[in-house]
Amino acid sequence: MAFVRLKKVKGKDYAYLVECKYLRKGPKQKVKAYLGKVVKKEQVNKVDFYNFCNVEDINKYVKDNTHNRIMEDLVRWELHKHGHEDGLPDNIVLKINEGYLCNYNVRKILRFNEGGDDSVIGFKLAKMFVDSGIKIPEELFVEYFKKVTKY
Repeated sequence: MAFVRLKKVKGKDYAYLVECKYLRKGPKQKVKAYLGKVVKKEQVNKVDFYNFCNVEDINKYVKDNTHNRIMEDLVRWELHKHGHEDGLPDNIVLKINEGYLCNYNVRKILRFNEGGDDSVIGFKLAKMFVDSGIKIPEELFVEYFKKVTKY
């Protein structure tokens, strides 16, 4: 199980991808990758997703777009709301909402492919969005969930 962990160096936060393994002596964490310097961003623009992306019919939007395109729109929307119009850089992790928006977390959502109980799958997918700092609108989440699970 991998997750983002912060480390403070000379008063500045840096993000690392950490994997936890359980051994006889207890849990052991191993740094898998450096993700970048953490930059905290407050929301400066209030615009809902539907207006930002000119979405009139959510069902049509989800049907007509790929997973990649929907995630691209969600990331652009969050970056716009937080005044970061330059796109998602490689060595920067943006602390927004309750999570950390970075390329690793976005790719993790895009690779999401789980089977099993719908409530467990839904919980895992929702947690990924929260961990990434993306506040996906509820109606869009439901339709995205259907698309991912091929409902």
